[in-house]
Amino acid sequence: MGRDNIAGTKGGVLKRIFLIPGMVIQWLMYMSVGSVKGYGKVREQTRLARSPFMTWIYSIIVWWIIVEVIFFLQINGEGLVFIPILWPSS
Repeated sequence: MGRDNIAGTKGGVLKRIFLIPGMVIQWLMYMSVGSVKGYGKVREQTRLARSPFMTWIYSIIVWWIIVEVIFFLQINGEGLVFIPILWPSS
């Protein structure tokens, strides 16, 4: 039977929930390899789709965007701003 954990990440429930966005992105990359032309590009995309390190990177980026949109959009009405902007300027 096939496995759904393409990147091979392991861990507890909270870790797996945190890594869900990265696993979804990697699954989409893995499933779209057929549309890539050239042997080198296919290998590159497959390598990225199977990397546990990239699962963390993708997940951190997605959760950062979610936090920025939800919290900072409500604080200063702009959204997708960097945290240093929240500090008072002199």
